[in-house]
Amino acid sequence: MLNNYKKIRDLGKGGFGEVFLAEEKTSGRKVAIKCLLEKVPENQKSILHEIETVSKLSHSNVINYLHSFYDNGLLYLVMEYCSGGSLRDILKQKNISYNIALKYCSTIAATLDFIHNKGIIHHDIKPDNILFDSNNNLKITDFGISNSLTGTIPYLAPEMFDYNPSNRDDSRIDVYALGITLYEMISGTNPFWHLSENEIRAKHDEMDFDFSGFPEWVQNIILKAIHKTPELRFQFMKDFKDAIIAKNVPILLSKDMIDAGNLAIKSDRALKRKRWKNILSELKYADTTIYPNNVNIKIQLGRYYLFMRKLSEAKDYFESAKKLNPRISIQKELGNIYLELRQYPFAISLLSDHINLNPADLEAHNLLVKCYYETDRYEVAIDHLTMLLKFSDDKPCFYNNYYICKALKKMNYEYLKPSRDQLKNPFLKYNYSVYTESDKSWNIDGKPTLKSKLLFQDFRYDQINNSDNVIEIKFNNHTTKFTNEIISFGRTGFDNDFCISESNNISRRLFVIINCKNDVWLYNLSNLDFFVDNVIIKDKIFLSGLHEIKISDYNFSIKTDINLLF
Repeated sequence: MLNNYKKIRDLGKGGFGEVFLAEEKTSGRKVAIKCLLEKVPENQKSILHEIETVSKLSHSNVINYLHSFYDNGLLYLVMEYCSGGSLRDILKQKNISYNIALKYCSTIAATLDFIHNKGIIHHDIKPDNILFDSNNNLKITDFGISNSLTGTIPYLAPEMFDYNPSNRDDSRIDVYALGITLYEMISGTNPFWHLSENEIRAKHDEMDFDFSGFPEWVQNIILKAIHKTPELRFQFMKDFKDAIIAKNVPILLSKDMIDAGNLAIKSDRALKRKRWKNILSELKYADTTIYPNNVNIKIQLGRYYLFMRKLSEAKDYFESAKKLNPRISIQKELGNIYLELRQYPFAISLLSDHINLNPADLEAHNLLVKCYYETDRYEVAIDHLTMLLKFSDDKPCFYNNYYICKALKKMNYEYLKPSRDQLKNPFLKYNYSVYTESDKSWNIDGKPTLKSKLLFQDFRYDQINNSDNVIEIKFNNHTTKFTNEIISFGRTGFDNDFCISESNNISRRLFVIINCKNDVWLYNLSNLDFFVDNVIIKDKIFLSGLHEIKISDYNFSIKTDINLLF
């Protein structure tokens, strides 16, 4: 005898404790009693509070909790007895037709929708926790009771593996678990039994699910429900239920979604035309206010910041987009980021994967060549460029980059002489002038090196000849205008376009400005750190508008638009 109840037989055991059938002494009523293994008083109180909250809702498809008691420090929950057993018992005995499975799933979804709207998450939806009474009415049980992972691993949403407490209060973890339960009802098996967390993630990545015999519309519903990304599942249980009724996963279109798509297209065109200021404010406003979970908007913001070489911001936006939709292809963009961060093995891996899928993407090829160039693998870069030039001989950047790789291999001077047409490319013209200068700005006792003075040509500058941009520089109260595409700065006497001083404090070739309309960059070619607008520059910086430059004891101003005032 236990607290006025006579134990009849065991009904089941689990990680939470055990359940047994009992008879109430005074009334003879049969009840199910759950004895919890949890002994920590605070945790017991938390479980009891959630169960009592659910009981007050009084839903016909939620198990009726009668009361509770303590005995020897253990918490016992007394609830109605469901003589029809559990869904797990049924699955052990026979297969369920998909029509019955969908009926059960629809009932569970409707019930959980009601519960979720009251601010309660179940955390452990699975066949064991779906019971049937003597009239075959479905009842959901075990609210508030779960293991330390707040769920059972084969039914646990992948984001829960990250152990982020904020995920625990997300109703979409119940959506996921119900999707797995539906799959199991129809197929008779759970695809994740006996798999580790990493194996479960991999199975999702590979879409390794056996849908033999499933109607296509049922497959679509299950894949939507169990998507590894919460934002791409059904967002509410009502959506899950409605999809079952409609026998279709609707593509939700709205004016906002279409507007977001149009803005993404507009942004892509603006980025290609280098109209930076025209688009950033629109994208940021859209991302924060109108379309906060739009993949295309986040990708465009990532591309904007990557163009600007604000790598941390770019990476954040790309990763946010990837989280929203793991199927998007951003290997090239992430490869570019890792290239700029000088994490070359990661960059090469990502860019190679992208090129295998997109072999005609010449920009990606050029980025891969840059990885080889930066890691001094000139032979590999030359071989790759040789292949590219056979099929794409109209890209000046390939000729320039081929040339500097050959130069760094220390090929014969005459052999390296570019043709007259090739020298129309400002990058190649500049690099050739550096390589052939009589009074060298490099190789002074091995330092600085030739490589430190050469310019690798990014794909974005392939049409730099058509820029026609005017830059003005104000130095010692004298203003000079430049229209040439590459402007070199340095010590007097070394064929620089702008001579700062004869002093040894100034490098022979200090820096260059790439003068392309709306895409002006300053490249530091020396070991000397200097300042642009009080920011120290070690490699390169984007210039837009009016800037103040400080080098040693010298100060001058640069404006990238002649319509601005000094």
